[in-house]
Amino acid sequence: MSRDSATLTRAKQALRAYDTTNQNAPREEAHSALRDLILSDDSDIDSKAVFSLSEARQVLSISPAAANAADNLLDLLVR
Repeated sequence: MSRDSATLTRAKQALRAYDTTNQNAPREEAHSALRDLILSDDSDIDSKAVFSLSEARQVLSISPAAANAADNLLDLLVR
């Protein structure tokens, strides 16, 4: 996975903000950042990373409490 650190940071910050505030703006920002990461990885054809990022977006759609799980998925990708 090619990791755009600025976009990854943006996603992680938005996920944490959504987890703590339960507001739509950070959730939308997290979805946007995750989508950007998926698109950048799609061009690198790393299907496992794209699947994990897509899974993080799906988890994020469940509830603010699931934002932490999505953040954990991002941590696993970075390692």
